[in-house]
Amino acid sequence: MDLLEDEKSFKVLLEVPGVPAEKIEISSSETRLEVRGIRQPPEEHIGAQHHHVERCYGRFERRITLPAPIDPVRITSEMKDGVLKVILPKK
Repeated sequence: MDLLEDEKSFKVLLEVPGVPAEKIEISSSETRLEVRGIRQPPEEHIGAQHHHVERCYGRFERRITLPAPIDPVRITSEMKDGVLKVILPKK
């Protein structure tokens, strides 16, 4: 997770390849952001014998305390090329 700041907002970038947007939940308060989701293994994994696996599957959760208050009502997000971008406007 990357946290970036400009004069108007914070931006959070989180790599979530293979996770559909409907499997991601974003919640926040004035000083905190939480992102939760589920990464399901691809069909090829089901029933197969695994010799080597480096990718992680299952539930994930990231929490970050923000350095300044935000307006949680105006948060926006978008997903592109496996990267979730969350825009957190400052108060």
